[in-house]
Amino acid sequence: MSSQGMQDRTERIADFVLDAITGIAVVLVIISLIAHVYNKNGYVTIRIVTGSMEPAMQAGESYLFCTKFDAGGLQRGSVVLFENEELGNDVYVKRIIGLPGEIVQFEGGRISIDGTYLGKGMSLVDTGYNAIFEVPEGCYFVMGDNFNSSYDSRFWNNPYLLLSQIKGVLCQDWREEDGDEQYEAGQ
Repeated sequence: MSSQGMQDRTERIADFVLDAITGIAVVLVIISLIAHVYNKNGYVTIRIVTGSMEPAMQAGESYLFCTKFDAGGLQRGSVVLFENEELGNDVYVKRIIGLPGEIVQFEGGRISIDGTYLGKGMSLVDTGYNAIFEVPEGCYFVMGDNFNSSYDSRFWNNPYLLLSQIKGVLCQDWREEDGDEQYEAGQ
């Protein structure tokens, strides 16, 4: 074999080995990210990337979510971290508005639960949007705090989150700009 042929063969082998190592590294990084998101300690840091939860949660700030939580503790007002295949492969953050078995109604810019209007600050710009949602057992209806700029249960094909889709509950503000690994929550 000529020295040129030997050099070509060596380069092909080196390219193959480099591609294999790169592929393995990518797989290991993905596995590491998944393991961290649902870590054994029961906590994950989430960085908010949109304004859908303003003013309570600002884009760019980070928050600590408990991934081990008592489902019985979920209540109206709980901020949850969830997955929703309809929205893509990301995790999302919204506030629980409707609980299992409740009727959530939007009329004239106001929100009511089982016929009782929610308090001041819980109203929408009156755009003529009127709708009624009957939350099934085992499901939740969620919205972003920035009601008028949030893509949430009101607009999804399936407007209800199953308990199994909820991956965490806000435990406290983390608000740390660096340090721990952080994951971004969309919409």
